[in-house]
Amino acid sequence: MLTLKLFIILSPLVTFSKAIRIYPATREGLIWYNSSDPNSYAGYVSEIDDLLNQQNRIMNWSPCMSSSSYSFSSTNTGPCIFFSFPEKLKETPESYNSTTLPANAPDYLHSYIIGLEADRVRKTHNLAYITCNGTSPADEENIGPLHFLRNLEISILPYSALTTFTEDVIAVYFEKPMRYIVINVTCKIWANFKTLEDFEASVVTFDLLID
Repeated sequence: MLTLKLFIILSPLVTFSKAIRIYPATREGLIWYNSSDPNSYAGYVSEIDDLLNQQNRIMNWSPCMSSSSYSFSSTNTGPCIFFSFPEKLKETPESYNSTTLPANAPDYLHSYIIGLEADRVRKTHNLAYITCNGTSPADEENIGPLHFLRNLEISILPYSALTTFTEDVIAVYFEKPMRYIVINVTCKIWANFKTLEDFEASVVTFDLLID
């Protein structure tokens, strides 16, 4: 069962999505590295550094930090994958709650939102959520526990009505993915999007291979 710890980060240039970008950028849809070979992931780390430096962001989301190479150097765990949502949406989406969240949403997201609603201090009316899962049953078995850093605030997602906006960044920590096998990963932003174009832009797929 996946453990849900909300830390999020949204990730450059993914060929599978019109809007969501993945950092590090995939090579033909694949993130592939050897945790024992710094040369294999140095470019990935540099790319994420550049993303966060451009936005003047200081992330204290252990282990998703530059000082730990965003966990790419760990021989016992998986990496931190970052995401951004740079494209403007056609219309402002609405936040889901425990009664409006679609039935096909992951069980852990249902449980998480119910927990948020039980906590009167934490508000849910302005949040969008990110989930990642293995695309096939075999991928789901191999993906391992995931930790999500932050939620997205709907009010700062880019909309067509806004002339300027701050590109939000979130991250997903892959704690223990299976090594030496390609894992196909599907990540999705959960919000009630108003247009088909925006809905299609909320999903991204990539492959992860760790040697």
